[in-house]
Order: sequence, then structure tokens, then C-alpha cells
Amino acid sequence: MFERVKHWYQLRKLAQERRATQAYYDKEYDKAETEDAEQSVIAVMFQEVGVLDEKIGLLLSQRVQQEAAHLHIPTPPFSETSGKWVEGVYTSAWRLSPEQIHKLRATVRKERKERWELMQSRLTLLIGFGGMLIGLVSVLKK
Repeated sequence: MFERVKHWYQLRKLAQERRATQAYYDKEYDKAETEDAEQSVIAVMFQEVGVLDEKIGLLLSQRVQQEAAHLHIPTPPFSETSGKWVEGVYTSAWRLSPEQIHKLRATVRKERKERWELMQSRLTLLIGFGGMLIGLVSVLKK
């Protein structure tokens, strides 16, 4: 549970930093007086926002891999040429592609749903058995 909270906090912090960086460079762009200055601001903004986007993508990739490992779901093997893994432009860190994150997350959700349904059916049987025992005891007690 603490891992989820930690992940949520890290993701929220990075998203907040991205919004702040974007807002800062929007103001700098408005202050720019020449076209060269505007282009310079845009280039720096894309680089800094790109680094933050890659950090967010890496964090999401790591989290979904952890969830899959916890549920014993296989993750795509690392391969530079398969297209399932992408290398960051700014950070050079390898992470799952957005399509693979989506597929793996859907598989994790499906597995969790199946486990929950199995637990519900077992719980229903247990409650029914408990009710039967209570009924049997009340009949035998009379």
C-alpha cells in the first residue's frame, strides 16, 4: 500500500513540476522581443519539459512492471529492436512503450478482477456454509 502512495506522490510531484516549468516558459516566451529569442525559449522549454515527460514515462513503466511482477504476469523481454521498449531522447533511460504500458496495465487489471471474483465466490460459499451451520444448530437445539 505504501508503494502506491509513494508512486502517486512521485507522479504528482513530477506533474506539478512539469506544469510549473511550462508556465515559466510561457511567461518567458511572452517576454521575448525577437523571433530568435522566442525560438531559443521554445527550444529550452521543449528540452526541460521533455526530460520531465521521460521521467514520468519511466515512473509509469516501472510501476506497471512492479504490479505485473507482484501478480506473476510476464513482462515483455527487453529488446532494442522489438518496439516494445523505447529509449529516452533526453535521459537515455529505457522504458516500456506507451502501447506496452497500456497492454500490461490491462492485463494487470484483468488478473486483479479475476482474483477478486474468485475471492467473492469463496466468500459467498463461506457465508452460505456459516448460515447453514447456524440453521442446523438452531434446529438441533429445539
